Amino acid sequence: MYKFLHIAPDEKFIDSANFIFDKAFPNINNFIIYIPNKGYSLNFIKNTNNIETLVENSISIKLILSKLDDYDLVFLHSMSYFNSRILINYKNKEKFVLMFWGWEIYNNHYSKIEDIHGNETKGIIKNNHKFKDSLLRKVRSLYFPIKNSTPNPEKSILLAFKKIKYIATVYKEEIEYLKKNNFISKHTKLIKFTYYPLEFIFRGLEKTKINNSNILVGNSALSSNNHLEIFKLLKLKDLSDKKIITPLNYGNSKYANIIIDTGKREFGNSFHPLTDFLPLGEYNKIISSCSVAIFNNYRQQAIGSTIAMIWLGAKVYLNDKNSVYHYLKRLGIKVFSIKSDFKIGEDFSLEKLCEKDINYNKRILLEEFNESRVIASLKRQISDILNEYK
Repeated sequence: MYKFLHIAPDEKFIDSANFIFDKAFPNINNFIIYIPNKGYSLNFIKNTNNIETLVENSISIKLILSKLDDYDLVFLHSMSYFNSRILINYKNKEKFVLMFWGWEIYNNHYSKIEDIHGNETKGIIKNNHKFKDSLLRKVRSLYFPIKNSTPNPEKSILLAFKKIKYIATVYKEEIEYLKKNNFISKHTKLIKFTYYPLEFIFRGLEKTKINNSNILVGNSALSSNNHLEIFKLLKLKDLSDKKIITPLNYGNSKYANIIIDTGKREFGNSFHPLTDFLPLGEYNKIISSCSVAIFNNYRQQAIGSTIAMIWLGAKVYLNDKNSVYHYLKRLGIKVFSIKSDFKIGEDFSLEKLCEKDINYNKRILLEEFNESRVIASLKRQISDILNEYK
């Protein structure tokens, strides 16, 4: 029987990964969750049946390396510095599959990619360097004294990307971008994967629909959401009967405080920040009051939130610099460009999506992201990997 190891941080995606992999490959998945210290309690992960926690340090890396021969495949959930050291220091790189999250490249100071911030956001970042979306929160500045150690965490992450053979993400445009910019080998293969099949996201809320005309702005307290640019556009609209709901319960607290102060100053009681982490069901109930959702990310981000809002029936605006926008357009989904479609002086921009378009979008999403298809696709692709190198 095969054995799979998953190495991940304590993040909100991991329970769903555990669910999906157990459906595709029952009873063979073990998870190691790396934590900052011995006294740390898991915040996001609820399913702990097959989970072991290890402190994020060089001793744990050596321990994991000593166990890897016992596993057929190793799934790295994000290329953190911790995970990069494991990959770089293990002999068989073909055993690894990276579940790509985006920050590993897009927030890496050495990536030299195009800017991911608008002018308004750049202004507050310049004056508040402490809440840049840097990798320091992710890697905790750990410098492990182990074989082949590199002096810089961010460089270690980029080096690991060069060595990975399989990258799991939702769509091919992302892999094409990484290859085009020489972040990964031209031989790196795509594993099509999503953490959130529709049935998992909306379990218990299958019949939920948009029930109000509020506006959702962004999905987290990360500056790559470019909230200020959207606030500037919304100030030119009549919002008298609408709430601006802004999730800020995940990310950087210093950035969140500035967005909260700005939102309250600009919109008063119409501004409703979400600052506490909420169970998925409760969160879905709140966002189902939003007939319009605006995600102003210049890079791949907020995929789960975007899909959720489209499924609920919202009119979703994305930045056309974002590869997610082009992926959804390729599927045929009626999604809108902030630059081209959010018109100043036109009421249409904040109007609800018509029932015909809502049902059309749901049909496409159901075909692309239904649980059976996600699990069958994962099972087929992982089986191909096992057959390839065994």
